[in-house]
Amino acid sequence: METIFQEAATSILELSKGVGVDVTAFIVPDKGFSIIEWWEKVVSCMTLAELEEYIVSAPQGSSNSDLVPMLKNIAIKQRDLLR
Repeated sequence: METIFQEAATSILELSKGVGVDVTAFIVPDKGFSIIEWWEKVVSCMTLAELEEYIVSAPQGSSNSDLVPMLKNIAIKQRDLLR
């Protein structure tokens, strides 16, 4: 059974590959993975249709983390730029 971290890593790798983003460029020595910068790059490579699909189907996240809403807002901003 995959842990939530393994599932997240798989999703990051799949999304990166799907839009042609080199995930290793966002690994910062002594700080780890820069998820916000990575996500900004991923959404900049998405089409309007892909962004709209993500925005509608994005998970809600948990009440103790602002990450998921933050990622969704980045996608919404990119979508609005493409409109």
